[in-house]
Amino acid sequence: MSRAVGVVVEYGDEPCGLLVDEGGEVLSVSAKDGEVVPATLSASWRALAESVYRFDNRLLIALNIANMLEPVRASV
Repeated sequence: MSRAVGVVVEYGDEPCGLLVDEGGEVLSVSAKDGEVVPATLSASWRALAESVYRFDNRLLIALNIANMLEPVRASV
């Protein structure tokens, strides 16, 4: 049974909490290994993605925190 996991990120000078549906293994990646977000991702994912990393048969999407949180900040 998977459990939701809280992740804290810093956006500007403020800590922000994100609730993710499932926590998995911790992966170390290097920014230089990131690839351009593929056009085959849906428009909603492309709007949130910074880059992607390929691991065997998996695709890790690195999120653009500003694109995720700025609409929230603007509405407050």
